[in-house]
Amino acid sequence: MICKKITIKGRVHGVGFRYSAEIRAKELGISGYVKNTSEGVEIVAYGDDLSVKQLCDWCKGGPSLSRIDSIDIEKIDELPAGFKVVY
Repeated sequence: MICKKITIKGRVHGVGFRYSAEIRAKELGISGYVKNTSEGVEIVAYGDDLSVKQLCDWCKGGPSLSRIDSIDIEKIDELPAGFKVVY
């Protein structure tokens, strides 16, 4: 099991990014959260290596209306339960 913080910058507000990320994370069985920040979107994803990698790969494209300018992925020691959108 692994936990990563994914920071996505670009056109990620107002395009359904958080909602789409929540659906994808739940499909993959990932725990954590997604939230808007002043710079973009932040996701904390906890799950098996393959599932977290698949979510990271999905983030590189995001939902169809988004535009990804940059993505930063770092390993962290957080252990969240469930997956939710944080407001």
